[in-house]
Amino acid sequence: MKQNVIKEEIGEFAKEDSPVSYSKIEEDELMVFAERFVKAKGRFVYCENEKDFIFKLNSLIEYRKWGNIFAFNENLNLYLNNVGIKTTSESEKAIVGISLCQALIADSGSVLITSNQGFGEKVNKLPSVFIVFAHSSQVFPNYKAAIQPLLKNIPQNISTFLPSEALKQSVVEFYLYLIEQ
Repeated sequence: MKQNVIKEEIGEFAKEDSPVSYSKIEEDELMVFAERFVKAKGRFVYCENEKDFIFKLNSLIEYRKWGNIFAFNENLNLYLNNVGIKTTSESEKAIVGISLCQALIADSGSVLITSNQGFGEKVNKLPSVFIVFAHSSQVFPNYKAAIQPLLKNIPQNISTFLPSEALKQSVVEFYLYLIEQ
């Protein structure tokens, strides 16, 4: 029944003519995610390890002369301060916001963030620069697979961010730092 409705709405397309891009996600979910994230105007930064992440993040902060960096999670705030990245406790004054994430969704190139990462009530508006960092183990083929681990203990807030949508709001630059695991 659902297929008939879709056929009526968009018509029949040969695979070559289809306006939708399909790929086998199970082949390399990380590559599919990275390609779709960048296609949605996100800035993807691959890091070989945690040391590489700290170096690349520090380099960008120093190069851009960013101050007023806000970490959405208290543990992330402590971590950043321990590695020499000064943060502010006032999200309203922040130019840069840094967050952890729950999952990276390969088929859409979007980022899933929940209140488990400290994201929630204190987020009225994202800063103009939004940085998310994740590990390669957090890549899931689709939203259904990404949300599955949350079903046992559903967080208060669940948000999905696609760079092109965030860029229509208050965000001017959307970065994702991925640390290989």
